Amino acid sequence: MHFENEQWAVTDAGLSSKESGAPYVYDIPASHLVVRSGAGNGKYYDWPAQVMTKNWVDGDAFEAAYRAALKIHAKSLPEPVDENLLEASVKFARDMIASNSKMGIEIDALMKKAH
Repeated sequence: MHFENEQWAVTDAGLSSKESGAPYVYDIPASHLVVRSGAGNGKYYDWPAQVMTKNWVDGDAFEAAYRAALKIHAKSLPEPVDENLLEASVKFARDMIASNSKMGIEIDALMKKAH
């Protein structure tokens, strides 16, 4: 194990969630850490938005582990990490979380008014 926090571990294979059982299982191979196919239509690295927006994920813990995995597995990645893209990807994920949170607060307020 190269890095570990309360939810994530950077292993020889990549980045893995430590919690067992669905929906908590994530095993991201090192070669897939810089995939850009879904988040923002390929504008961002996928994993921050994919994982940090899950309600069971501590976003700070994932971000720390993801950054560690990128450094530890730098030679295994299909392309070098673009630091600007990494920052934009994390910001995109955090903006999604804030937007979802705000929407939830607004829905709660509407529900209270309705009753």
